Amino acid sequence: MRYPTAPVGRWTALFLLMLTLAVAGECLHGQEIKTREPTASDGKLEWQYSAGREFKMKMDQQIEISMSQGANKMPGSTTHSVTEMTTRIESVDDEGVATASGTIDRMMVSTSAGGIKMSFDSASNEEPAGMSAEIARMLAPMVGKAMTQKMMPSGRVFDVQVPEEMMDGVKSANPMMASMFSKQTIEEISTKGSLDFPSPNPAVGEKWEVVVEVQNGPAPVTTKNNYEYLGVTDLDGQPLHVIKVDIGMSFPNGIGGMDVDITREASHGYFYFDGVGGMLKKSSVDQDVTMQINAGDTPLIQVLKQKLTMDITAGTRE
Repeated sequence: MRYPTAPVGRWTALFLLMLTLAVAGECLHGQEIKTREPTASDGKLEWQYSAGREFKMKMDQQIEISMSQGANKMPGSTTHSVTEMTTRIESVDDEGVATASGTIDRMMVSTSAGGIKMSFDSASNEEPAGMSAEIARMLAPMVGKAMTQKMMPSGRVFDVQVPEEMMDGVKSANPMMASMFSKQTIEEISTKGSLDFPSPNPAVGEKWEVVVEVQNGPAPVTTKNNYEYLGVTDLDGQPLHVIKVDIGMSFPNGIGGMDVDITREASHGYFYFDGVGGMLKKSSVDQDVTMQINAGDTPLIQVLKQKLTMDITAGTRE
């Protein structure tokens, strides 16, 4: 009996990509992070919303997957993606809750798996060919469509609405991909995985846990995000609040009927918040996960290494 080895690696990686986009210490670019106690001049852990304000976000993600089954090494894959997105505050109610629209302005993806290379750039005028055309068919409809959501000053996101036409390309993909990468999944991850501060003025060392359970087609996944407030660091001449997150992942129901054990995990990240400007400025997340997928007599071992960085700049206020 043959087991779905390489396909498991591909779609698991895609799901982890989405999951990590939803979530966002000792090192930053190889340097030790030095923090101090916050002062009143550093502001609070609280978003500042006003109608017309825009946040420009750029996410850079690199994923490397290697797989083996017994003594057999299987073709791995590497993926590099860059996503540029604009979130615009449409209105703010009396409670400070914002209604926002989010639009993907540009999406670039390049991947190599088993000697096959594929790429997509939504800003390119060149017509994609071969397997690249398949990626374009799935991703192109996502660009330029506006999602809407509610956002609290604490950062909690709720009432996420994804337009149906945004998912047209995914619906045309194979059934497994369509069930995994769905409108419901995006809405669920965006809501449950938002960075929600427990207090605008946490004490240094304060910790909190957020458990995210996503019923994602054939692979329901649970992540435990353990946050810790580290204090304030001076970065690029600006005081920024630092929040560390340690990430734990599990597949309680396995993947496609196969049991999955996480045998090693070293996943953590850092968020940098501008308390004066009232916005998240950047984040950095590193994942190093080894999974044992029990597919038959010889388990499939998959190692996923991922680095995701995000930078946010603010637009003007009306």
